[in-house]
Amino acid sequence: MTAPTPTSARLKLRARAASAGTGKTTAIVGDVLRSLEDTPLRRIAVVTFTQAGAADLRLRLEAGLKTLLETGQYFGYRVYPTQKPKLEAALLELGGATVTTIHGFFRKLLKLCAPDLGLDPDFENTDELESEALFRDAATQALSEVVFSETGAGKRLVAELGWDGALEALLALRSSRAYSPLSATGPLETDLLLLYTRVSSSAWARQGGRSLDPDDVEEQTLRLLEFPELLERVRGRYTRLLIDEFQDVNPVQARIFEWLNIRHTQMVGDPKQSIYAFRNADVDAFLRLFSSAEKLPQLTYSYRHGPRLAKLYSDLADRFFPDFAEVGIYNGVEGKAKDGFEQPLEFALLEAPNLDTGRRAEATFLARRFLELSASFAWSDMAVLVRTRSSLPTLTAALRDHNIPFVVQGGIGFFMRREVRDAALLLSARGHAARWLRETPRREEESVLAALCQLPTLASPLPEKGQDWLDYLEGTPRLQTLLENIARSSAESAAFLREMWTLLPLEGETGQNNLQGLLRELSLRGLTDPASAARFLESARNQRESDEPLGASAAVRILTVHSSKGLEFPVCAVFDLSRESGGSRGKVLV
Repeated sequence: MTAPTPTSARLKLRARAASAGTGKTTAIVGDVLRSLEDTPLRRIAVVTFTQAGAADLRLRLEAGLKTLLETGQYFGYRVYPTQKPKLEAALLELGGATVTTIHGFFRKLLKLCAPDLGLDPDFENTDELESEALFRDAATQALSEVVFSETGAGKRLVAELGWDGALEALLALRSSRAYSPLSATGPLETDLLLLYTRVSSSAWARQGGRSLDPDDVEEQTLRLLEFPELLERVRGRYTRLLIDEFQDVNPVQARIFEWLNIRHTQMVGDPKQSIYAFRNADVDAFLRLFSSAEKLPQLTYSYRHGPRLAKLYSDLADRFFPDFAEVGIYNGVEGKAKDGFEQPLEFALLEAPNLDTGRRAEATFLARRFLELSASFAWSDMAVLVRTRSSLPTLTAALRDHNIPFVVQGGIGFFMRREVRDAALLLSARGHAARWLRETPRREEESVLAALCQLPTLASPLPEKGQDWLDYLEGTPRLQTLLENIARSSAESAAFLREMWTLLPLEGETGQNNLQGLLRELSLRGLTDPASAARFLESARNQRESDEPLGASAAVRILTVHSSKGLEFPVCAVFDLSRESGGSRGKVLV
């Protein structure tokens, strides 16, 4: 794809570095208020990383406008009475103002240019779960065609990896959405890319421009950049663009912001807080643009940390990020808050013969320390951060042994609960059961059969190698009866599941509630076909994190480092720091 090169003659890029707790949001609101002197709010776009961040910015902007109208000043910025009509107009426009997420902003641009891009102006927003289910549908169909074809894309891949392996490779490639230069060019990788392109095109064709997932939104916005007349339309609509949390943008998003070339563009961020590499965030994009931008005063006073903690963080940042100074970003901050402890940091170094033993000792040590601290702090004041959820079993076992109440943020996600997993399994078996009563399951179906045999109410042994399939079925009457019931059950997802759970009773009220929640989810998404519903649930189960809120229970909070960003706790421990991170792999261009 060809795309325009940003012209620095027109682009006026300003940048501000702001460490955590230094009043960044207040500064952003102040910058927007100042820009109202020569730009109406309807021509300004304020973009941030999360919906919660966008909602907070909108509320803070409303409060700032009201403060200016009532007092004539906002944190050192003063206005004259003659400027009040512009502020009043901005307050009226605030409800429809563009204060949104990155993808929310891109969607506005696409709707502005939809007919020219072949999109439905009323296109729907598809979430990641629905999008992956659609991709999985297209991949399943493509792999079926590969199996029965003599040649073509994917033949080598299926021969080498098998059906399940090829499907997992396609899903993994889609999940990475890497945009770095091609690093693997062997015949197997080439075959994978050819098949991936075919599957992606098929999934996009099924959507027909009527619905877009977040990655579609980025790809279509990149297309928009190819048309100079559409770019001029965008620049006529927006003359100022302010992007918060710029350190978290991915390379494609950074490229879009740069090529949009909106005359007054300002980025705000802190490269030390770039934690979303697993979502393809690239802090180098921030550093590259920051180095050539007009630099606004860096925010260096932390109102969140006391002097001791601020010095600790500054020293750590200098050690880990010494190169930031080369582009004009300085790591030092001065703490303006009061230190909560005389000694704010404790570091426990335990010796053990191996990591597993050390991890258990560390969990026990932490539980005992929390018991000591409980004399001065409530359980809800304490939090434990983990790098990965695989650390949870050891940690939670130690907390239970010491009678410490705890909650895991998100806990076991809804789609990982037993009733939901069993439902997905039964929905998957719906399309195979009738044939399995007559013939041996195909190789790619064996994993479904194996899981079906492990249902608690079934617990049937798997067929032995070389055993005749029909003889095996006769010897496992419970499995045969279940397959017969599945084969003659309803072809509609919700009705099918209700019928199944008259045969496989749910355990207690929790099980009933989980099933009802699942039926509502399938109904809301219009997933009436069992095969599509099964693929959706498989996609949902593979999502990284749950979005459940922390709540306010009187318990120690356990959450991942990534999900803790922006939260504060009086007592916070980081558990299992000896765990090694996985190695990185080369990326491929999609």
